[in-house]
Amino acid sequence: MLSDNQIVLIIKLFFLTVQDWIDDYELFKHETLKWQQKAEHNFMDISRQSHKDSLVLSGPDIPKAKRNQAENVTEVVCKLIKAKYNVSVEKSEVSNFN
Repeated sequence: MLSDNQIVLIIKLFFLTVQDWIDDYELFKHETLKWQQKAEHNFMDISRQSHKDSLVLSGPDIPKAKRNQAENVTEVVCKLIKAKYNVSVEKSEVSNFN
């Protein structure tokens, strides 16, 4: 038969083992969450890169700017895309690179 001290020691060892399992699980959960966040970030980055498109508008379709009037290039581009491709583009989606 086990003594009271031995029983107490066994119970303490059991709970220490359970706490180790819990600690290992928490570490695993934390590492898994970090991996998931990194994977989501990489996925979004790849998704963004695959949707970047450039459109060069040139030629006779581009209206000539009047000499004494400043033109709103973004507005001109949005109107030309709508007229030429029947696609609406928001002004916030247009980057002006000269």
